[in-house]
Amino acid sequence: MPSSIRCGGSPGNSAGGLLTSTVRSSERGRQTVSTTMRSRTRHRKSGRGSEAKTSGGPSRVRLGTARRSSMRSNLVNVHDIARGKWRSILPALGVSMTHLTGEHGPCPMCGGKDRFRFDDKGGDGSYYCNGCGAGRGVDLVMGVLNIDFSEARKLILREAGHAPVEVARASRPDGEAATKVVDAIWNGGHPLNGLDAASQYLRSRGLEFLPWPKLLRFHPRLRYVHDDKSTTYHPALLARFVSLDATASTVQMIYLTAEGQKADVPSVKKFAPVKFPMGGAVRLCPSAETMGIAEGIETAMAAMILNDIPVWAALTAGAMVKWEPPQTAKSIVVYADADRSFTGQASAFALAHRLKNEGYNVDVHVPAELDIDWNDVLLAERVA
Repeated sequence: MPSSIRCGGSPGNSAGGLLTSTVRSSERGRQTVSTTMRSRTRHRKSGRGSEAKTSGGPSRVRLGTARRSSMRSNLVNVHDIARGKWRSILPALGVSMTHLTGEHGPCPMCGGKDRFRFDDKGGDGSYYCNGCGAGRGVDLVMGVLNIDFSEARKLILREAGHAPVEVARASRPDGEAATKVVDAIWNGGHPLNGLDAASQYLRSRGLEFLPWPKLLRFHPRLRYVHDDKSTTYHPALLARFVSLDATASTVQMIYLTAEGQKADVPSVKKFAPVKFPMGGAVRLCPSAETMGIAEGIETAMAAMILNDIPVWAALTAGAMVKWEPPQTAKSIVVYADADRSFTGQASAFALAHRLKNEGYNVDVHVPAELDIDWNDVLLAERVA
């Protein structure tokens, strides 16, 4: 039976075994600073068939043809402007540099482990995934961020150094509209009670808290939209990510079965379709002078149990790099994932480097073996 922990507490010693207190970059080989955003597979919007041939037909047909011609022109425009710049544009929009090496590896859209390759032919940001198929830079942005063409085009042009030439209808709201989207998802859940599927999922990972963190909730029937636009409904663990000033938030959704296992869906972890408020975290505990930051919910909770200090969750490697500590914090422990790609380690050290320059006392803790995180360390200690 996993032990329970009350959020907070005084700083304690790090757990032994697989833990190493500080790891130098030379001990881990080459490291690449990168960002990641796991999202579900891309949702490319296609046309409705071949163009109609007209010979003095009704005006509505000619108007439709003109609209399609305008969309093609926009597509050419954005690729012309972004050509050769994709390795700068894509990381700025949440695509990890580890996906852009030209080697086969995990797909940032469908999550397949060794099916994606970014080849950037002709500087167009081209790629191929055995699951998602082929596409170009615009398609990759649409798929990773789960947005439509208009919004993707606007973001790409912004990162390429060009202001959007047209006003696009945003599919990822911010401000008051974003709050309504996030609240609708969040209010459909309720606090964990130890018996629901979300509690069972966390308990299966060796994680049990008394009380459970307030920014985690259980949703009994959350909608999942598949690539073909069909929908299914599943239980889910909700984690609310809040900006440093608490003015913006989003929700991570982990889809589950009724028994508390990961659901059989293409992307188990997804985010609410709103703009991601960088700099924040999932506040699993009150802040403290000595506190930690980790990437995933499970990793952060495990680090708390192992080390008896408050740890917040940044949710993605990209968000970890941009995390802003609360005012109460003076000493920060960064709990890195030991990724074989070194994405987790690179993000952890990039954050540590920035915080050190800002005057914080900083430590980086990395598991001693590759391909594990602190939740794996906790489970291994429970078995030993």
